[in-house]
Amino acid sequence: MAKTVALEGIKKTEQYLTNLFKARFSFVYIPTWEEIRVIELITKIANNTKAIKSKRDVFVWSSTEGLNKILSKGQERVSINNAENPTEALNYIDSYNKPAIMILKDVHPLLGIQGRNADYGFIRKIRDVAGSLKNADCSKNVVILAPTLVLPNDLQKD
Repeated sequence: MAKTVALEGIKKTEQYLTNLFKARFSFVYIPTWEEIRVIELITKIANNTKAIKSKRDVFVWSSTEGLNKILSKGQERVSINNAENPTEALNYIDSYNKPAIMILKDVHPLLGIQGRNADYGFIRKIRDVAGSLKNADCSKNVVILAPTLVLPNDLQKD
């Protein structure tokens, strides 16, 4: 379920992410400080129908902005109501009926970091959604972006 990606060469990374999305990995964890570049790369992949067979909608969730759908360049984002926390965002992608990639920013504290307890309800939700996305009628992926890699034992083998 969870696959980690180190950002090395941009072309190599683009091909690697494309392969993960095509293979329908439910969750991909990318430890990086370069959120903007990664989101641009994911959006590029999502719109490349030659690389991935069906165009995918891209959503970004953060604790400060909630869930937003990324539109074409030059257009504003569309805010999604009732997705203020990451669990609600996962519910949204799980019930979304089109191909999509959802990016979750900075959820690593919920996974347990530097003496902070993990949110086991959130971890359980990730596991539930991972199974659901694998069996979904259309391709959907969730990407976790964070400056550090935090992967609890509960998520390492899914």
